[in-house]
Amino acid sequence: MTDVEQGKVSSGQVVLMYFVFRLFTMAVLLPLVSTGTAGRDSWLSALLVGVWTALITLPMLLLARRFPTEAPAAYLPRVVSRPVAVVIGILFAWYFLHLAVIELRQFADVLNTALLRETPSLLLTGLMLAVVAYAMDQGLEVIARSTQIIASAIIAIALFVLGLSAIHWRLENLAPVLANGWRPVLVTSFSPLGWFAETVIVLFLFPYISDKHTLPGKLYAVIAASAVILAAFGTAAPAMFGAAEAQRQTFVGLTIIRSISVAGFLERLDPLLIVALISGVFVKAGVLLYLAALVLAQTFGLQSYRGLVLPISVLALGFSRIVFESTLEARHFFAPHVMTPYALSITTGLPLLVLAVAALRGQRGGAS
Repeated sequence: MTDVEQGKVSSGQVVLMYFVFRLFTMAVLLPLVSTGTAGRDSWLSALLVGVWTALITLPMLLLARRFPTEAPAAYLPRVVSRPVAVVIGILFAWYFLHLAVIELRQFADVLNTALLRETPSLLLTGLMLAVVAYAMDQGLEVIARSTQIIASAIIAIALFVLGLSAIHWRLENLAPVLANGWRPVLVTSFSPLGWFAETVIVLFLFPYISDKHTLPGKLYAVIAASAVILAAFGTAAPAMFGAAEAQRQTFVGLTIIRSISVAGFLERLDPLLIVALISGVFVKAGVLLYLAALVLAQTFGLQSYRGLVLPISVLALGFSRIVFESTLEARHFFAPHVMTPYALSITTGLPLLVLAVAALRGQRGGAS
């Protein structure tokens, strides 16, 4: 099979994509994926998320390293038969499209709340998709280089906001620790797992990584860093507002930024969040929609994925308006008993199944 993607990226660029994924999700969906039932102990849940993520990422890496130079669409027919391979390809393409649509919808909702109240969200989403579609058409290398630039800005903004917010922390809001035991902490730790499982992008980008041997170490370092930053944001929200108030916030990242005031002049930092949101959704939607197009093209043997860029972008635009009827519906979907099984069944269950079949049959790809 001739690959429809000929570009090459570094392992550092790929893990930066994942890191931007995590920072964007923290900024937009923090109250939905961090505080949960753990309340003031959500920082402990966040650290546990890092442990669970390391575990579920292992089968993805093992499968990628078993077929290091082949795209999944190339080896899946040999391992599980052509019909099953097509079904798996469609499921992953749907998953990538669905996640991108969710992020685009949340991006538009935050902008409508924070800044552009009178601007139709469909217009905001459409403008972003136009930029994303252009980047997709330019190829993986352009997306990767853009991510390198954007990641530095987003990381700096996240650390700056965390540092300033610490001035307003009231540590008494975090006591007593584990007042309700470990059960709420454990339950809440599974809420963000569906989002952290986006490490599955490495399974599809692995054939295009030039320094494959360095990927696992860098990826696990970023998983650990993501868990620590999530723990810090999970601490900031209840420390500033109290656990109950933090949980009631729709976009707690926006509330944290608006609550920052240093010496009476360093305040109204909303533009920082807007910059992070715009750049973050560009990377996340760009990578996810690119992967959706790439997987479909490879699965059905198309010569190029670029012919799918426009249809997928239009589909994402329309779907973004109906994916959720309300914030209440979004909260229900992000709950541990909905989002986590949905995401893990695809991102972890399918690679684990394919890995098991390939191992039993002794099937491997060529050396990288």
